[in-house]
Amino acid sequence: LDSRLIAVAAPYELGIKHPLLAGIFGAHPGAEWQPIQLVSSHAPRALLVHGMSDVLVQPSEAVEFDAALRAAGVPVECRLYSGAGHMQVVAAFSLPMRPSANTLADVREFIERTMADGGKFKPGTSCRTVS
Repeated sequence: LDSRLIAVAAPYELGIKHPLLAGIFGAHPGAEWQPIQLVSSHAPRALLVHGMSDVLVQPSEAVEFDAALRAAGVPVECRLYSGAGHMQVVAAFSLPMRPSANTLADVREFIERTMADGGKFKPGTSCRTVS
């Protein structure tokens, strides 16, 4: 099975700083639900996209997840969109919001390229900021 992970403005550590999150996740150790703690060499090749102006989920979470995947030998690409916040990166899939971030084009390109490469995926450099 040749699978992919595409993560858009996703939380990988999700620190429990809000009472709502404490009620949902507080009874469970992070190793059960935090993606960064579940990284292994068996993870699928990945594309991480995140806004540099995201105040809901800090961009450092994408950078740290990128580093963890690379350390495990997982092919990963990471795009950090300059000036884009959490909602702009997610909403950029919709037609009216496409100018706010290059999310749709990057996801489409990743899928097309990795489906056509016959498993010979070559990861790029670690997280890079794009406009």
